[in-house]
Amino acid sequence: MATSSQSVLQLQLAARPTEVPRVRRAVRTWLRSMCNRCDWRTAELLVSELVTNALVHALPPLELRVRPLGATGVRIEVSDAAGSRWPTKKSNRPDAEGGRGIEIVAALATRWGTESSEAGKLVWAEID
Repeated sequence: MATSSQSVLQLQLAARPTEVPRVRRAVRTWLRSMCNRCDWRTAELLVSELVTNALVHALPPLELRVRPLGATGVRIEVSDAAGSRWPTKKSNRPDAEGGRGIEIVAALATRWGTESSEAGKLVWAEID
């Protein structure tokens, strides 16, 4: 289910991999209409990484929120019920198949972080 106020896109996420392309498309379309100078390509990649990380490591219910920050910035938030599972940057072997999501987020985002919430946790990333 998607809801959109003038300034926030909010999506409830099902716990299945097919959500990632659906969410990317929704965010791309919404950002193009809401924030024509935002770097929607980077935002789309950040959404992919944050949502994939949540699908692999978090607990439902999962929710994505995206909102513009000023004329060109974007804040992306993914919340879930896994308050005891916090994302961390790992040093993986070069041939490891996964484990680079948060490293990618840290490299692309201007800022990123985690917060406790009543329902669990919130992982967020911002680009200017």
